Amino acid sequence: MSARDKNYWNGFYSSDAGLKEEDPSSFLSQMLPNLKKGKAMDIGCGTGRNTFYLAEKGFEMEGIDFSDVAIEKCKARSGSFNGKAEFKVQSLDFFLMPIHKYDTVIAVDIKASSRLIDEIKKGLGIGGTLLLEVYTLNHLKNNPGLDIPVEECYKPFELARMLKDWNILYYDERHQGTEYKVRALAVKPSY
Repeated sequence: MSARDKNYWNGFYSSDAGLKEEDPSSFLSQMLPNLKKGKAMDIGCGTGRNTFYLAEKGFEMEGIDFSDVAIEKCKARSGSFNGKAEFKVQSLDFFLMPIHKYDTVIAVDIKASSRLIDEIKKGLGIGGTLLLEVYTLNHLKNNPGLDIPVEECYKPFELARMLKDWNILYYDERHQGTEYKVRALAVKPSY
């Protein structure tokens, strides 16, 4: 199985399935008090459920996704909420983050490569927070028949190794219900 491309995601966000997730991630809601307030980026924002949530909580949000259909839906919804959020179509293949621009970066349901983790580290200011919530290979093993490519899931402790130079506030790979995800909150160190 190969990673899902832009055409797949444009089709997904054009369908009814792409509109089902309106509520923010429960992990994000739980960790909200630990996130550094200020400028924040939602990587792989989809239709903006987490971006809008953080914007309404006072963050200055930027949401990026490589699906132009998802970003158009975000822009169409952006007038109907309280908060500041900008959206743009962005591929992560050659993505370079502006240095020290953000206080918080989140990536929910999108696997961040080690190169992207390095870019996020450059983009965060000292003490900036990074929240990640992504499926693990155990999710595929325990939920056969899902349309999630192996390449989009973390191996056991793969993310922990990538975050070894960060101050980790929270890290958990246990399942919740039928979902097997790695959930992590890390702080960019001052060294």
